Amino acid sequence: MSLKEAIRPLVPDWALAGFHRARASVAAYRYGLPSRKLQVFGITGTNGKTSTAFFLHSILEASRRKTGLATTVRFNDGNGMIVNKKKMTTIEPFQLQKLLAKMVKNQAKAAVLEVTSHALAQHRVSRIAFDTVVFTNLSREHIGEGIFHHNMEQYRQMKERLFAKPHRVSVINADDPAAPSFAQYPATRKVFYSVNKTDVDLFAADVKTQKEGMSFKLNWADKSVKVNLKLAGVFNIENALAAAGAALGSNIDLDVIVEGLENLTHVPGRVESIDEGQNFSVMIDYAHSPDALKRLFEAVKPTVRGRLIHVGGATGNRDKQKRRILGGLAANFADVVVVTNEDPDNEDPEKIIDEVVAGVMSGAKKFKQGETFFRLTNRAEAIQKAIKIAQPDDLVLITGKGDESSMIVKGKLVPYSDRQVVTKALKQR
Repeated sequence: MSLKEAIRPLVPDWALAGFHRARASVAAYRYGLPSRKLQVFGITGTNGKTSTAFFLHSILEASRRKTGLATTVRFNDGNGMIVNKKKMTTIEPFQLQKLLAKMVKNQAKAAVLEVTSHALAQHRVSRIAFDTVVFTNLSREHIGEGIFHHNMEQYRQMKERLFAKPHRVSVINADDPAAPSFAQYPATRKVFYSVNKTDVDLFAADVKTQKEGMSFKLNWADKSVKVNLKLAGVFNIENALAAAGAALGSNIDLDVIVEGLENLTHVPGRVESIDEGQNFSVMIDYAHSPDALKRLFEAVKPTVRGRLIHVGGATGNRDKQKRRILGGLAANFADVVVVTNEDPDNEDPEKIIDEVVAGVMSGAKKFKQGETFFRLTNRAEAIQKAIKIAQPDDLVLITGKGDESSMIVKGKLVPYSDRQVVTKALKQR
């Protein structure tokens, strides 16, 4: 146990919150309150934050506004993309304020930030002036006894803190049951978007799956325009609408919004295909919550001509109840399941795998050890096995890490990359 972990139970919550707020204030003033010199867009929700941020960044760039970015996978200080190696979505206040100050120095006019519930609970963004805030969705994550949030209500309330901050525009997913909770906070302008309803400000219609990506009609006011996304999945239409809503809240023209949405060709580690000339498909994705994994399976399953081979597991020091759910989803959607290690942190990886395997075995399908089911603790070996057994037209879908370049083992970051393992395995094959 670290000194920080030993001291934390002895510190009252009010004192800890005061410390975090004070630290955020010192950081903001240290770097000259840079957010006041930018139009800052904040995006929160369980899933879709990163893709929404990339869509919005692309739109703002298409509108000729130099734009900074801070996401799970990439930073942009106004002078180009930088890989986020910190394994933290919303970085700590001094790093974040320094990044915003660099954006200002590099003459950026806007900034797009992912904002997590952890960041809001720890007041990391308390001194950031947000112009527009976006809510994507809410599903089970970081929930349970001993986990960061005790229950869904507390989790939602943490997310709501972003909307409770003064802001000009609120963008809200009208399809999510939690939408009314986020809509209660005052804003000069509120934009509701949907892929299922037509009685909202912004909605999608005529959704079609294309050879590469999706097409849909974007409807706003009395206008309807066709959008051809390069990214697959209805969930990416939701992400595109969220980004479009934020842009419309800033009066960006529809044709510029369409240009920005269509310009985005990929998001690192999100539904990312890796092609080394093989006669089957390999895809990596960050999906690690039940909702995200289910949406991903639903998006890719209809496109698979052969078998769907899934490689995945569950993270340690997180919601334990979701492990069986993740295993059950793999069992229901995949033809071959390979259960493996995934950021065990301070937990025993074998026990985590046991819980995922229990979910696989409770599914409706019956898997045969060594043929349609494999348990391999070493993640690289698990990926190598999946690629070795892949046949023409199969899809090897590897979830849980996406673009990440490290794994948390016993509280320490160990270099590791799904992308590198896949590329090496494909070249060897």
